[in-house]
Amino acid sequence: MKNALILILFVTVSCVTAQAPVSSGDAVRVTTNPDVVHGCTFLGNVATGAWASFGDKNRPGWANEKWLRQDTEKLGGNVVYINSNDRSGASGEAYLCP
Repeated sequence: MKNALILILFVTVSCVTAQAPVSSGDAVRVTTNPDVVHGCTFLGNVATGAWASFGDKNRPGWANEKWLRQDTEKLGGNVVYINSNDRSGASGEAYLCP
């Protein structure tokens, strides 16, 4: 019985530690200027809902930018072009730029 519990504990810990790290998105540049992404590779659309618009009360939409950066990084991008960003959510396009 003791060996079975040790095995279960080992497997559980192994599964938890094998998870990929959560993306911070810190390496992703945020822009609202379409000229910045000219010549870059479009990877996909990214968006948040109103649930992500809460954050720093002095910067509405701050949390939206964070989510968009994280989603862009997950797609392999390094620039997110934001189309809209307000209290109802945000949308943008993920790009890989040289």
